[in-house]
Amino acid sequence: DGSLLRRLSGDGDVSARHVVEAARAGDTSALELIEAEARWLGIGFTNLLHLYSPDLIVMGGGLANGFELLAPTIRATV
Repeated sequence: DGSLLRRLSGDGDVSARHVVEAARAGDTSALELIEAEARWLGIGFTNLLHLYSPDLIVMGGGLANGFELLAPTIRATV
């Protein structure tokens, strides 16, 4: 597999950081992963909003570093 994701990971485990870096570089596989994850996050955030009505939801972890990639789909889902 010659994908940028695989090259960034050095044939080790692929982390959220690798996915975000590859998506920013335009890697199709990474962009598809980001899109899918953003949809699931949007569904999860919608559930949190309905259950608890929080004023704020804070994201952390490796994917949070790529929030600008996730935000449009999360917002569309919520």
